[in-house]
Amino acid sequence: MVPDADPISNLNENAAIRGLLLGTSYELGDDYRGIWGLFGIFDYRSPQVFRISTTALGLGTVGQWWLTRQIALQGTVLGGVGFGASGTVGDKAERDYHYGVVPEVLLGLRAIFDEWVMVDATGRTYFVAGKGAGGGISTSDIGSEIINRVNLGRTVRVWGPHGIGVQYLVSTRDTSVQGLGIVTSGSRPSTSPTTSWATRGSAPSSGAPR
Repeated sequence: MVPDADPISNLNENAAIRGLLLGTSYELGDDYRGIWGLFGIFDYRSPQVFRISTTALGLGTVGQWWLTRQIALQGTVLGGVGFGASGTVGDKAERDYHYGVVPEVLLGLRAIFDEWVMVDATGRTYFVAGKGAGGGISTSDIGSEIINRVNLGRTVRVWGPHGIGVQYLVSTRDTSVQGLGIVTSGSRPSTSPTTSWATRGSAPSSGAPR
């Protein structure tokens, strides 16, 4: 538990929307398909000890490579910039946050084995640069934050489109303000069960390795 934190507002730990606004599809050989272009991004992360929320535009690609007819490898590379805010959610007397321009990078990799097992890893980095407030910080103080988040997961199909999985999360936040130095905070590694499953499309009808 976080001292003096609102337990109701902390129930929503993670919300993200990412969609292709303008782009096109491409292919490499018979086994690789993907899309690339301009993406719209909304992220909200709240790993108990701090929060970050951003709205951004980014360039990137999402692709899938059939290693065999039973194994698919999916990847995401995305970099963008937008506007957002980040700050602590602990003791009210010590809370601080920054708001301003937020460049961000996302790297994701997922392996699907014959529609029964899915293993994925995702890493995100946010750089918040702008004015701050709270915790003895004046709104005229310019500072920055670097937030890193790593998500590792494994999901096993149980029946039909239903599955059960486990996720391992690690989040860190390094913040600095002129004249006040650097403060580091982070959430303890956590493991949580999930019940989601994303089924893959059908394998290529020809040219795929056997």
